[in-house]
Amino acid sequence: MNHADATLSDPEFLSPKEFALSSGLSTLTVRRYLNSGRLPFIQPGGFRCRILIPRNALNSSGKIPSENSPPPPRANKPGTKTFGPEPAWKKKHKNRKSKK
Repeated sequence: MNHADATLSDPEFLSPKEFALSSGLSTLTVRRYLNSGRLPFIQPGGFRCRILIPRNALNSSGKIPSENSPPPPRANKPGTKTFGPEPAWKKKHKNRKSKK
């Protein structure tokens, strides 16, 4: 086993998918963070090869919840108004009710 193979199987590094699962972020968000430079990474094979993220980036990203951290906020509580335009299917449904 050469040095490059040892680096690839090293438990100190995670793939973007493994990092996403461990951190609770989506894979797309992890990719965005990599592209913007918010997450450190190495590519042992060069450009367009496998991306490896150091495991200690999990601790520095602040995305791993600790036992004392509060639960994440819910997106929408039942009965709350959401912002933005009303969906077209709801508008059609209201128009049908008002015509009857």
